[in-house]
Amino acid sequence: MISCQTVVSSVSTGETTTRSTIEDTTTFEDTTSLESDIESFRHIRHYHEILSMETKQGEPLQEYIVYFYSPGCAACVQFKQEVVLLLRNLQALGVVVFVVDVWELSEQESGDMNQFLLEIQQTFIAVPCLVTVLDGSFENYRLGTAAVREELTRWIADRSS
Repeated sequence: MISCQTVVSSVSTGETTTRSTIEDTTTFEDTTSLESDIESFRHIRHYHEILSMETKQGEPLQEYIVYFYSPGCAACVQFKQEVVLLLRNLQALGVVVFVVDVWELSEQESGDMNQFLLEIQQTFIAVPCLVTVLDGSFENYRLGTAAVREELTRWIADRSS
């Protein structure tokens, strides 16, 4: 177990604070030569975009994954190498992947954060977490390295068969 700084955005006040949490993690050995750089993925920087991503032709994306992290989160840093590998495996299977650095996330219009949190049925954002979109709608929210790993592994298995 390691201590992690978790970003918390409150629906009721709109304030952002930092809390310490305990996150269960496991060690992962990367036996490949893949660069484990989360920056290589397309970043989302505004709340209103998270559940409304579009194709280059302007059509709503029907299926994609959004991974949330913070460079200051010890669990995120320890999980980075593994999550990059899992996300790249999904990309190789045709799944569109986005990432969000929660310190860079902002509202384009007042209320965007609250609307997003209501749509995913959460009162705050903690990291690491994952949001999945299926059939153009919010499907799932998973929090913590174990839950994110499980969800990404499930998506890989579902698309590999």
